[in-house]
Amino acid sequence: QATFPGPYQYVTGDAGYKLFSSTVIFKTAGTKYIRATGDTKTGTKYVLVASSGAVSLIVSMNTPATAGVSNSITIEAKDLYGNRATAYYSIAGGGGGGGTTGGGLTITSVDPIMTVDGANPCTLAALDAGYKVYDGKVTLKSKSDNCWVKFADVGNSGISGTKTGIVVLGGSPDHIVVTNLAASIVAGSNDNTVVVKIEDFNNNLSDLYSGQITFSA
Repeated sequence: QATFPGPYQYVTGDAGYKLFSSTVIFKTAGTKYIRATGDTKTGTKYVLVASSGAVSLIVSMNTPATAGVSNSITIEAKDLYGNRATAYYSIAGGGGGGGTTGGGLTITSVDPIMTVDGANPCTLAALDAGYKVYDGKVTLKSKSDNCWVKFADVGNSGISGTKTGIVVLGGSPDHIVVTNLAASIVAGSNDNTVVVKIEDFNNNLSDLYSGQITFSA
């Protein structure tokens, strides 16, 4: 990703010198070069290109997740050209840089009973250089086929990112619910139905149960 001048034909009046003003733009961070070639001769200039300020966050998390089990989440700040925004930081209750005045990152989710380990907003420090893994940060608790988790900068709400499409499975079996049987029935009737639900601690259907149940009355 770079733009540079088009071909130029030197004339005698140039005396071998030509200034190409504001025509070289590098967009990819790292060590880059621009090379000029004329006839059989070349000249090369190397330059270190730094990323620009953050404009978005990339939020990564494994899916499927299990309800009630903590999950690690990775955050990467990106500039306009997709480079990691290494100068970006946002301190919870403090300052920031690289595109924000700070205040930390707030964590929200469509899961109304999601819990966050530690502070919320959380901090992405300057030493993180635009990338951090938050170990065991988020615990989703509601079974879902399409859950999402969002991180947004307090000082600049435009710097945000959302992990969508998270499948959340029911957690470990916690209790059994017997339902669907009428409160009052006729003795000897055989048209009664019963539903047995294996649920986790948060009352989701458990995807992890494969045992046997027995009945008694």
